[in-house]
Amino acid sequence: MLLELADECKQHIWELLDIQELCRVACVARNADQGVCIGPIWQRHARTLLAEGQEALQADLGVLSCRLQRRNASRNLLARDEKLEMMAIPQNEEGKLSGMYDTIDWRLWCRDTHVALTRFRTNNTGFAQAMSSLQELKTERSQLKEAMQNVKASSHADKHTRRLQMNCVKWMNRTHRRQAANAALSKAELAARLQSVENAIQATAQQRYFT
Repeated sequence: MLLELADECKQHIWELLDIQELCRVACVARNADQGVCIGPIWQRHARTLLAEGQEALQADLGVLSCRLQRRNASRNLLARDEKLEMMAIPQNEEGKLSGMYDTIDWRLWCRDTHVALTRFRTNNTGFAQAMSSLQELKTERSQLKEAMQNVKASSHADKHTRRLQMNCVKWMNRTHRRQAANAALSKAELAARLQSVENAIQATAQQRYFT
């Protein structure tokens, strides 16, 4: 059915197809695009892919936008450079450039652009996930360091408390031994005085009653 259409109708239909539909038609009927100026259509799709990729890159607020100088890392591939605009192309070179332009396979160029953008999005997502994991590890490391500092401080406090307790025990032991020694000394003195009093009583009694 597509092969039976006039070239002008096919041209309008092909201009309405997107990339996936163009690929499906090419797979179903290889010669269906005969009579269609297919190069500008693929070129338009390629430029659309580039524009969407650059818009996503400029609007990206994720990890890469914070870490990289996007201004220098990606130029606007669709905008012409100011220096190039100032340079005038000689007339004898315009024919060569138009010939090269006509020989470009825009379908393959569009495919390579799609592959490059897909790989970039995949790498960007992977890098963002890696940076997120790294940030989580750094957070965990800081928490562990803080916990280690708390454990060390608690250990020092426990040692200080035990040192105070041991000092109290030592002081109590010294005081108890001193009091015990004083008690023993007082008992001995009392016993000695009692014995001297007993001796004095016996001596006085003997002197009084046996003389």
